[in-house]
Amino acid sequence: MSKTIIHKDLFSKEFAVFALLVSLGVGGRLFFKYTLEIPNFTPVASLALFGGYYFRNRLWAVLLPLTIMAISNLVIGGYNSLVVMLTVYSFLLLPIVFRGYLRTTFRFKKGAFKKAAVSFGGLVGCSMAMSLLFFLTTNFAVWAVGTSHYPMTSSGLWACYANAVPFFRATLASNLIFSLGIFGSYALTYSLARETANPPLREITSS
Repeated sequence: MSKTIIHKDLFSKEFAVFALLVSLGVGGRLFFKYTLEIPNFTPVASLALFGGYYFRNRLWAVLLPLTIMAISNLVIGGYNSLVVMLTVYSFLLLPIVFRGYLRTTFRFKKGAFKKAAVSFGGLVGCSMAMSLLFFLTTNFAVWAVGTSHYPMTSSGLWACYANAVPFFRATLASNLIFSLGIFGSYALTYSLARETANPPLREITSS
């Protein structure tokens, strides 16, 4: 099989996965906001984390959360501040930073329970780190633009963070639930497919 055909097959596969993840992200964001009405409970960050792990081409990983946000914001609406918007969108590119770490730790070895525990432990750590960084950066941006009711003082910044704690809980819960669900589903699907694949499936590496 020529390299051109292989590249076309890989592109088609990654585009199909990209389209599926975008659909899940847009649908999930709208569902939890309008149907269940749970603020900040969204699969976007977890999908961005998975995209950074899964896609060989980093461009797909970058475009995934940005596309989800752009499409869903057509319904939800944009941000009142350009600074806050850029902060949120920049944060969603953070999973690229975790790419190498996840590809090194989140590996599938048959019968290796200890390695599996380390893999999911690393995933939980990444999810918690993303939640905390999102909380710190976005609320700092809300305070820093000076358009909110918080005064431009240390007490105003503290009040901004304190009032955002309930939203942080929702962000943390959603990131943990969706990350474990998405990566767990992928691990299960991969393991089942590997048992029947001939030749064996390619394992994702840290490259």
